[in-house]
Amino acid sequence: MGDNGLRGERGNLSLRRVDRLLGVPLVQGLGLLRRLRRRPKPVAAFCPECVAVLCLGAIGDTLLATALLNALARAYPDAEIHVCASAGNAAALPLLDPRIAAAAFPIRDIAAFIRHLRGLKADVLVDTTQWARVGALVSLFSGARLTVGFDTPGQCRARAYDLTVPHSADRHETENFLALARALGRDADAVPSLYIPDAPPPGLVLERFPRLENTVYLHMFASGVSARLKEWPDERWAAVALACCAAGYLVRFTGGLSDAPRAERFLREHIPAELVRGGAVRSLAGKVSLPELAWLMRRGAGAVSVNTGILHLGALSGIPIVDLHGPTRPARWGGVGANVVHLVAPGEGTAYLNLGFENPPDAVPTLGRLSAESVLRALRDLGLTALS
Repeated sequence: MGDNGLRGERGNLSLRRVDRLLGVPLVQGLGLLRRLRRRPKPVAAFCPECVAVLCLGAIGDTLLATALLNALARAYPDAEIHVCASAGNAAALPLLDPRIAAAAFPIRDIAAFIRHLRGLKADVLVDTTQWARVGALVSLFSGARLTVGFDTPGQCRARAYDLTVPHSADRHETENFLALARALGRDADAVPSLYIPDAPPPGLVLERFPRLENTVYLHMFASGVSARLKEWPDERWAAVALACCAAGYLVRFTGGLSDAPRAERFLREHIPAELVRGGAVRSLAGKVSLPELAWLMRRGAGAVSVNTGILHLGALSGIPIVDLHGPTRPARWGGVGANVVHLVAPGEGTAYLNLGFENPPDAVPTLGRLSAESVLRALRDLGLTALS
């Protein structure tokens, strides 16, 4: 999975500071002027021909926002739907319904977003950005006849929109996204989904992936400003991998291109060389695209992931997956699907994140409190009976 755009966006403290220092006064001032000059048409009168959806969050946010896209497609069956994404989540765009048009631009190039959206002449713009002011600024200059976005407590962005929706810390993010569609007066009873064709993606060499139905995928890498707080100790991953191998499963570690060196180092330090040489354990970090991984995981035996985009990819692919939570809450950010088991680290100092960066100064990693046996037990409960 290529992640060059992602590395330039996720966890970039300089971008966050600029977004806060410049974005807040710009959104507040320009938003107030816009409201004084503009009288939007009543929602009930809208029958849009073009609906644009702005997706500037991480890959996981984009995958969960497919629930919103499904709701909009159902509400406006005759409208064109366009997704405008950032480079950091562009890898997820091929997983959208092919009837949805999509484009992506570097997050720093605000002018490119605005040019694209103004060229669409959208009737409605729905901004899924949860906290960043950049989404609000793009919405202000989008040229859309009606704009909808989140009023997130403390983030000073609500003035940018004609319609605002409270961004709630007390519901799953999927429900927050669906609330944006409900603000348009439309039914929004939809679930997130991925477009995964039956045929393998072009370029995927199946000979490199034997025994797909007997493969377990492990994703140990988190992203963002609190990445280290979301990760599980290496020795626990090694214990799970070795137990899976002993039960006859193949093990594949997943990750982006920037994770590849760490994945290879992990294999050298924690996995017997004969298992790597024989192909029982391998790293796919940086070697497959997101659509390719989704196709592979849909056919896999099971998976384990920390709370990140790959968790949501796996959950929506349908693979039985164990979802590991330290600072995150399953009810807020857990994987969505019938084959997901959520494990939360026991004790204090866990399950507190809302937007992803509210870490207390004394925050420490807590996932180490989860044992390897608890994860193996969860995999057995999901049907990997060979582990018993």
